[in-house]
Amino acid sequence: IFKEKSVPNRTFIVNFLLILGIGIFVSLLAFSPILNSDSEYPNRTLDEHIRYSSGLANFFTPTFFHSSQIYSDYNFMLEMNSLLNEDTQNNQSAESFSYLGYPVIFLSIFALKFRFKFSWFWVLIGVGSALLSLGPELKILNNLTGILMPERILYDYVPGWEEFRASGRFVIITHLSMAVLSAFAVNGIMKSKFLSKKILVLILVSIMVVIIFDVSAIPYPSYNEPVSKIYEEIRNDVSNFVVLESPIGSMTTDRGISHPTFGYYQTFHEKPIIGGYESRATVDELEQTNTYFLKNFQLLKNQDFFGGDKYTHQDFNDIVKQDLGVHGVSILNNLNIKYVIIHKSELVSVSDLTTRHNSIGESFVSGVSDLMLEILDDKRSYFEDDKVIVYKIPKSNSEKPFILLGEGWYEFDSDDQARAMSPKAEIKIINPKDTKVEYSIKIKLIGYKQEQKIQVLLNNKYLQEFNIPETTTTLELNKLKLSPGENIITLNSDRYEIWLDSHLETEYKISLIGLGISGE
Repeated sequence: IFKEKSVPNRTFIVNFLLILGIGIFVSLLAFSPILNSDSEYPNRTLDEHIRYSSGLANFFTPTFFHSSQIYSDYNFMLEMNSLLNEDTQNNQSAESFSYLGYPVIFLSIFALKFRFKFSWFWVLIGVGSALLSLGPELKILNNLTGILMPERILYDYVPGWEEFRASGRFVIITHLSMAVLSAFAVNGIMKSKFLSKKILVLILVSIMVVIIFDVSAIPYPSYNEPVSKIYEEIRNDVSNFVVLESPIGSMTTDRGISHPTFGYYQTFHEKPIIGGYESRATVDELEQTNTYFLKNFQLLKNQDFFGGDKYTHQDFNDIVKQDLGVHGVSILNNLNIKYVIIHKSELVSVSDLTTRHNSIGESFVSGVSDLMLEILDDKRSYFEDDKVIVYKIPKSNSEKPFILLGEGWYEFDSDDQARAMSPKAEIKIINPKDTKVEYSIKIKLIGYKQEQKIQVLLNNKYLQEFNIPETTTTLELNKLKLSPGENIITLNSDRYEIWLDSHLETEYKISLIGLGISGE
């Protein structure tokens, strides 16, 4: 439609709008999960766009992975940093690794001499992508200059653009365009009529050798992580069980910090694990381990792994009040957990060549260990080396019912000492006996903003209806007949407003602030 001169303007405009419309429609389909992600995580901030962008000097500065830097003892990088008054650790993130390569830059410019069709198209694509990769504000390496870049306009005015936080990755398109332009340049050189074929072949081979050396990373830093002997025992155990790897959680949220490399050990033992999330775990997935009991094995951002408060397992008070010294083994058995593995350290990023592991935090390790010793009523672990402490879980002899939280409960609010509930929330009472038992349960609830009504069911059978005032009230459910195994108390609320934000602020909610069972 661009080349055909006889196409009427009306046809041209209609066809162009059709192409544009199809492109926009397909793009919206592809990016709809990103555009809808506000329902899970907050919008990406401008600071993230700045952090995960490239710097102008990074286009011309090899990284410490490149062979030219390894063999020159990083003199080029050090001189560049010194010249620009930069810290020697110039790369804040992988998105800063945007070296284009001097031979490729030269060939891309040289390609314009031959006037191949579409050369300027690839120039525009490459330059435009390079500008986007610089993020919202121009940096010289990592120093901000205050000069606003085109990506800032897109961030401010294009809906959903803030989700594309790692603007430095646009440089990949620049690499693609420069590869095409370099091919144009080589093609033009090989068509020269002034040089013999032997000379042209020699030039071609020389270009290939220079480019390969310029972008090579030999020897690339690699590391073979040894596996603790305990994993061999786990692999050889043919019974059906689950392994709990602590700390559990995801590296990118506040809901428990864990490193994806812990999942590496599962490739060895091949058993189901709890807490084996990758770095981009969804909120729904994280809710599974943000429950009562399992959160004892979480490492939060305000604990000493990040230089904050010290960890003790007493920090994890929750709405369920029961003695883990009595019920802990029963809970672990219920979750089919046979091994609890506490990691002392984590594998670091390959970009850090000074160390292989980072300590997770002595107080976290000792805190979870104290919890396990309390649960097992023992003074020692089953296995320990310089990387892990392992506890093997026996079968429980207790016949006392215990409580677990089912679906419908939100994150524990340490300020209110409560968990907000959804319109339908479940409390599980596990009866280990083979016969029915009679137990009573007390549930402390508080309504917010106005009185609310809830309906209580046991194993889907209606029990009673209650009005929950704006002050704490205790529901006493006496002489409940618990069947062997799992019994579910369901709380149905008549009013509830979704979505709860991170501070649990909403017009209507009910919070559970205490829960416990009494004897037969």
